[in-house]
Amino acid sequence: MERAPGREDTITLWRAATQAEHDVLAATGWKAWPASTPGRGFDAYAERRSAERIAQSLAATGGVGYVTSFDVQSAFVDHCLQYRRGDEGGIGYGLPEAEIPGLNEHTVGAVIEQADYRAALGSHEFASGHAQALPASWRGYLQRPAWFRRGWLPRGRYLWLYTPREGVELADAWGEDSVELHPGIAIIGGDGSREHLAVDLRHDDPPVVLVDAFGSEGWEDAIEQTPSVTHLIDLLDAGTFDFTWE
Repeated sequence: MERAPGREDTITLWRAATQAEHDVLAATGWKAWPASTPGRGFDAYAERRSAERIAQSLAATGGVGYVTSFDVQSAFVDHCLQYRRGDEGGIGYGLPEAEIPGLNEHTVGAVIEQADYRAALGSHEFASGHAQALPASWRGYLQRPAWFRRGWLPRGRYLWLYTPREGVELADAWGEDSVELHPGIAIIGGDGSREHLAVDLRHDDPPVVLVDAFGSEGWEDAIEQTPSVTHLIDLLDAGTFDFTWE
């Protein structure tokens, strides 16, 4: 059971949300869950990985799935023990609709969107020569039933993965001079700010590197994140990828 940092009397719960639930949360200022969830019960979990698995399933079937977290007063969680199921490997709470108003009342602070999963990209996304040149492992990842689109990593940094089209648009915006300093570059992600995750398409399974969008003067300035695209995917699957600046 995860205690909320700095909030001794609260416990952090995790929930996968549909697009409709996400929209309702946003409309309330991220303060309240909808009182009714047609077609699915209200399941919250004591740890992130369970919510991630549900979000991936939602993405595969409905196009998108979100991972959220929220802090709940411990006394209300104790009240919900009657709805608890699972074991230490995956504790969950299946709340009936009648308990949702109480949950909202005892939630401390805002619900946080932690991650966003998307459904497989269509074949049209890979029609261009640039997209076809992407490493096969990366094309395969983006065409999985569900893939990590963006969100907060467990250590608190933000990761945003791009579609092939978005990568091309970012390279175009970066400018011809910068691109020429990085021959073979494909931008596949970033930190939501100035850092690009990039690969060199002159290699079959190239290292994934971090490139400063404003300061990099060539591949020699890039910082390796993983030794290959395949390794990046393994870390994403395990939930252990993090940026390094060393």
